[in-house]
Amino acid sequence: MSNKEANTNILSYGAREAASALLRPKYLKYEIIDEDNALPKAEKTLKDHHGLIVATTHFNEKDSPSLIEAIFQNKTMGKKKLIIPVALHMDHPVYHLFGGILGVSLMPIVTQSTIDKGLNEGHPKNYGFGKYIDKSAKGLEKGQIVDLFIQGTRKPKLGQPDPDNLALAPLVAKGRNDPENAVLFVALGVKGITDYSQEKIKGTYTVNLISCLTFAEILTRAKEIAQRPENLANKTKILRFVDQVGFDELAKRVPEGYL
Repeated sequence: MSNKEANTNILSYGAREAASALLRPKYLKYEIIDEDNALPKAEKTLKDHHGLIVATTHFNEKDSPSLIEAIFQNKTMGKKKLIIPVALHMDHPVYHLFGGILGVSLMPIVTQSTIDKGLNEGHPKNYGFGKYIDKSAKGLEKGQIVDLFIQGTRKPKLGQPDPDNLALAPLVAKGRNDPENAVLFVALGVKGITDYSQEKIKGTYTVNLISCLTFAEILTRAKEIAQRPENLANKTKILRFVDQVGFDELAKRVPEGYL
């Protein structure tokens, strides 16, 4: 693949720098934690022209901007085109305009929150998810970054994968022709917060980089889970346990109040 397919242009890169400079001081306060050196492996994945999924937790409306800002500030990740899911009720034409300038593709999806708010425009839950998966799979082939809220919607606790709404497995299934594509698992939190069920959560974000696993490594772990006695009886396909691998990784570092 060419760098042109994976990287933003000079205008987009400059716009990202300007947006960060304007928003960071007042609106986007965060600190990055990388105790196990997950970031260098993620950077190498992109430098070697493979795709990268950033799989993270989701509890607040500022999760996505804080995560995007952290990506933009990284010299390697900040140059890559980015694909981001957005709940349909949070979608707006202006966001797509700015997204185009910033080298960010927004993919609207009907979430449970969208339905609860009565803003699903008659569409069923997960409407738009297939388009997001297809767009993301093509982006991974080009060495781009895909943002993934692995829980599917905002949750006050990490919880466990919903077998009827798996998020990571479809991406791994579509992109496993390149086993060196990777997933950077990120646990978000806010300093001083113990109750993540609050509607509005303010404070300094903690962006905890847990691990970076290749698709090959994830599938190996999923196979190990599938071979546990309680799972062998059900003859469940290995891909059905890919999301469990992700949740297990996130559980290592999510804030205590989010477990």
